[in-house]
Amino acid sequence: IRETEVQMRVLSDFVVRSDSWKVVNKQFFWCIMECCAGGELSDQLFGSTRVQDVDEDQLWSWIGQLCHGLLACHNAGVAHRYIKPGNVFLDGNGNCKIADFGLSGLLKPNETSTLACGTPSYMAPEIRALAAKKLRGQPARGDISERDDGYSFNVDMFSLAIVIHQMCSPGAETAIRVKSLTPSFGTESVTPNGIASTLAALDRDGVDYSNRIRQLMVRLLVIDPSARATSADAVQIMIADDEIRQHQTTEWAQNPLRQQATPTRRG
Repeated sequence: IRETEVQMRVLSDFVVRSDSWKVVNKQFFWCIMECCAGGELSDQLFGSTRVQDVDEDQLWSWIGQLCHGLLACHNAGVAHRYIKPGNVFLDGNGNCKIADFGLSGLLKPNETSTLACGTPSYMAPEIRALAAKKLRGQPARGDISERDDGYSFNVDMFSLAIVIHQMCSPGAETAIRVKSLTPSFGTESVTPNGIASTLAALDRDGVDYSNRIRQLMVRLLVIDPSARATSADAVQIMIADDEIRQHQTTEWAQNPLRQQATPTRRG
């Protein structure tokens, strides 16, 4: 129920819409959600129907939709904390929509979270640092804190960078690269060398994407969350690119989220 209520807070064309829910009994409840006929993004990247080469126009469109979706989440005070291809769905027109708010947290602008959660291969360094402390037996505190030793909305942007990396080179081999970028669960941080290797991987296998994707990745794959691009920053980066106007539908260009994308520093 909580997951559905959080999801209903976020109004965006790029977040799976949840219209209503009702408790049936102590064991069951139902909810009405938007149909995503295109299935999971993970199927496009790793499944039997995966594409070997993603057209850059399509890739850029997906990235933009995810940035807009995360901006809507963060503007609603929601840290998703579970961004990965399996939690991104495609509608019947092939548009990306963020789903699965089961690990999400509600945060105010000055609040941070100390809950270590998510899928290890997609965790931001600051969540890994918290996980490492807890594995060493240090006392765990509550989920919400106003101290500086927690994390905020920008954990989603590091996870998004991992997803973009996988979108750039879909296939089974990508999973190996992601594991090399994100070491075993509980390590303190992602190493700069690992990040450099991931950026270099954008040029592997004969895939030559333009600098715009690489430039965005450089802003997202940042160990220091205060220096990492926010969702608003990411949207502004894409809007600032002159080529963006050639790759957006009229509906996206007129989307109110595009006008709401003012840079903020919310952690």
